[in-house]
Amino acid sequence: MVLALPFGLLFVVGLLAMGDIVGLGAVVLAPIVIVASLLASILTVPFVLRAMICQDFVKAFDLGWAIHFVKLMVGEMILSGIIFFVLAWLLNLAGALACCVGVFVTSGWVLGATMHLDAQLYEVYLSRGGEPVPEPTLNS
Repeated sequence: MVLALPFGLLFVVGLLAMGDIVGLGAVVLAPIVIVASLLASILTVPFVLRAMICQDFVKAFDLGWAIHFVKLMVGEMILSGIIFFVLAWLLNLAGALACCVGVFVTSGWVLGATMHLDAQLYEVYLSRGGEPVPEPTLNS
């Protein structure tokens, strides 16, 4: 979100004024922003997964586990990330076209789909011999 807003505005302004230096900057920076956001999402997936499963913020930052997860799953994360990016963008655009009220609904759908995609990536990781995340212990 931090990168999307300023670069999105720059891109829109650039499209409106293609003869300008701003237009050239927007056309050059758009792919860079897309690649940077895809890379950021790839790097955060293992930490988010681990935090959701073990329910412990400190245990979520196991760098060795995250590196192993990325090594086993980098191809699937890139492919699913690109497809998911396009589908989420189209869904949110459809929500915005519904008098902007639909964005509230589509944002929830996209967040739910993100959780489901993360769970599927974890299942594939486990099927490839990945180390399972320890489940939280309940205090009784």
